[in-house]
Amino acid sequence: MRKIDIATWSRRPQWEHFSKMNFPFYHVSFYIDVTQAYSYAKLHGVSFYHTICYLVSVTMNDIENFRYRIREDGVYLLDKCHPSFTVLQPGSSEFQILTCRLDGSIEEFCRHASDLWDNMCKASPDERQFIGGDSDVPEEECYFLSCLPWLDTTGMCSERTLDATDSVPRVSWGRYTRMDRGDNYIPKLKDWLGLQGQEHPVRQGKRLWINMTVDVNHRLVDGYHIGKFATLLQETIDRL
Repeated sequence: MRKIDIATWSRRPQWEHFSKMNFPFYHVSFYIDVTQAYSYAKLHGVSFYHTICYLVSVTMNDIENFRYRIREDGVYLLDKCHPSFTVLQPGSSEFQILTCRLDGSIEEFCRHASDLWDNMCKASPDERQFIGGDSDVPEEECYFLSCLPWLDTTGMCSERTLDATDSVPRVSWGRYTRMDRGDNYIPKLKDWLGLQGQEHPVRQGKRLWINMTVDVNHRLVDGYHIGKFATLLQETIDRL
């Protein structure tokens, strides 16, 4: 972890501009093709939901701006952040939150998340904690993730306290939907992002898509970074 010298920070103009606002937050929604992630989860016998939580968190960690956090004495760049995601007890309509360290491979993470969840499910209703899992992970080192698996959502807005220093990114998505969006649907962002590799492959046939929403503090994250996140996440999924 290191403290940012705002006086020499490259995004000082953006920081100062959005720091004048009482509500410097915004969210962006976009589609992600998760066909390969679903196939990977089924092939390796792990949770598709946990797989997406892992991939989203790994990708965000690769982009510096999603690891910025605001404290009373300034802005800090964290070394690593971990997913904290909603879960639902079997036979219950009341959700809980599970925090899981982002360690190891997809399979190792998914097994650890499943073990943590099993322990939470074993607790009696009187002993059940709303937030469980790896309790040693500070809230500021988290990404808040959520899924609404009953709806094909086209966007979501996260709840928050009206505190302009809230700097934890939120990512949410709905159920996956089978559809063919055509081979020109995904923008070719690599040229203006300066990314390496081949252009995105043409998608054919019925694919699995989710609509994902990223909710961030504009003092720290711009549309450029969300675009980079969407591109890198899609590439990561397609390489599975």
